[in-house]
Amino acid sequence: MKNGEIWLVTFSPSIGDEIQKTRPAVVISNDKVGGLDLRIVAAITDGIKYSQPWHIRVSPSATNGLRKESLVDCFQIKCHSTQRFRKKIGILSARDMDAVKGCIAGVLDLL
Repeated sequence: MKNGEIWLVTFSPSIGDEIQKTRPAVVISNDKVGGLDLRIVAAITDGIKYSQPWHIRVSPSATNGLRKESLVDCFQIKCHSTQRFRKKIGILSARDMDAVKGCIAGVLDLL
């Protein structure tokens, strides 16, 4: 599970407005950080009609493995056990990954 890879990740159980169910997520943690079986991910949703400024639109491709237009939710970043990872489905392009990193920096007010 490496930076930029897209995996199906189980987010349930969840509470309140936390993202739910098993869905794609992109690994955003640095591969060299941490010695535990944990990864930081950003959830991916297909709720295009609900797009917000903290979402990065990603089009499906053979490389990323997504089946439809999707949004990386840069507000729904979580640290999860690798036991929640079900299946690798692809990898995000360098351009899309840069957009995700920039959006996360904005969400964290680092810009």
